Amino acid sequence: MNRALDQIHSRRALLIGGGALLVALLIGGNTVAHAGSKWETITRKSGIRVLQKEREGSEIPIVKGVGIVKGNVVDVLAVIDDVPGRTKWAHDCTDSRELEKTSPYERVLYHRSAVTWPVSDRDAVVRVKVDANFEAKRVKVTYRTARRYPFPKVSGVVRMPKLDGYFVIQAVGEDRTRVTYVVDADPGGMIPDWLISMTAKDVPLKTLKNLRKRVRQTKASGKYKKFVDYWHPYFYPPKEDGKTSS
Repeated sequence: MNRALDQIHSRRALLIGGGALLVALLIGGNTVAHAGSKWETITRKSGIRVLQKEREGSEIPIVKGVGIVKGNVVDVLAVIDDVPGRTKWAHDCTDSRELEKTSPYERVLYHRSAVTWPVSDRDAVVRVKVDANFEAKRVKVTYRTARRYPFPKVSGVVRMPKLDGYFVIQAVGEDRTRVTYVVDADPGGMIPDWLISMTAKDVPLKTLKNLRKRVRQTKASGKYKKFVDYWHPYFYPPKEDGKTSS
């Protein structure tokens, strides 16, 4: 048992700042906050709270969704780590791929979202950085627009001037994880006010609802068993009796 614990502690450096753990899209504490505005709740549904706050110099608000996912931190991370699989749960995401791994804790991703007709689809290239706190059972994934990354524009698709935000994944109990999802975006082009209002509610609400469903499905099927078995001891190290904390 002592050998197992020593192996876990000695390998933790592999995941400091995220390592190869995540290839996700999104997180970073106060990177999109503005001191002069406050979060305002705009809807509560299915146990998910959606908030927005004004963004300086723009009519498009920053939006945030907060909800509980049934599963431990690693179960949630396993879903987020599957970049192409994002199309199965991220609201209106039609394409998600890794373009480059620039370091053990930083990657560049391409993301495309379908938009209600007659508005054109939007896409973005984002740089993702990950930080994991094993003791706190918390992961923070920050994504920021990679404006100068040399990825060609797609015909008929508007490249977003800005797509910043974050996910925070935090264990809050036995097999329960709180997920906070924040988006600070400038979609570019002309967007009707009604679509902005609808999107502000739909993106965080539907993304978190879909994430819940996806975690439930992949846990039941064992799709990410290898990932979960590898990373689970980092967040839930074995106790002296050989059992884990979750």
